[in-house]
Amino acid sequence: MKKNYTLSITFILLSIFSGESFCQFTYTPLDTIEYGAIGTELICSAAIINSTPNAINMRVTREQNVMADAPNWESAFCMDVCYLRTTDSVNYTFDPMDTVNFTFHFYTEFETSPDSTTAIMKWKNVNTLSNIFYQRFYGITQATFGVNDVSVHSASVSIYPMPVVSGDVFSMSVSNVKPSKNITLVVYNMFGGAVNTSNVIEGINFMNLDLSSGVYSYSLVSEGTMIHSGKIAF
Repeated sequence: MKKNYTLSITFILLSIFSGESFCQFTYTPLDTIEYGAIGTELICSAAIINSTPNAINMRVTREQNVMADAPNWESAFCMDVCYLRTTDSVNYTFDPMDTVNFTFHFYTEFETSPDSTTAIMKWKNVNTLSNIFYQRFYGITQATFGVNDVSVHSASVSIYPMPVVSGDVFSMSVSNVKPSKNITLVVYNMFGGAVNTSNVIEGINFMNLDLSSGVYSYSLVSEGTMIHSGKIAF
């Protein structure tokens, strides 16, 4: 009798845990950093997948909306339907065997200079508390260049991965500059203060910057002339 009792308890526990794991969704980030011209709509995206035969009740929350960095911007999110810019959270029923395309929208304004900001979304399975995902999205506007603005002073830069993990090595590829030129990388915080200065070369640079989470501006300077500027997210 004791043996049967133990087997029954084991079966119940296995049923609970297997049922819990059988009703979980997965999350895949697609485009978490979006660049665009001043005054445009920036759209980030992700895919949320329910590969189980069961419906999942989900709570979707705009956990953090850091518009103080860009006070003239607004944001909103879409999940099957697009919600009002003032909506911070919704309940969502995730159909079985379904994939939902999620988009996060930054609405920028025409301003005198480029700007940037971040927001954090949360997706929570209300029946399985451990099934939860957070994602930080970045919106960055850049000054556009006309045909007459492109010159030998314009360098090309590629940073990988983006966002950068503070303290980890990342690569910065610099091209369209003369190899013999001395190049200085200057990183600025949101207040315009320089927080890091490094020497870089034409080609691939492996770098390690220990900075707090956020979006920073940077510039490349060669012989007193700025040859490139952009944003880098941590």
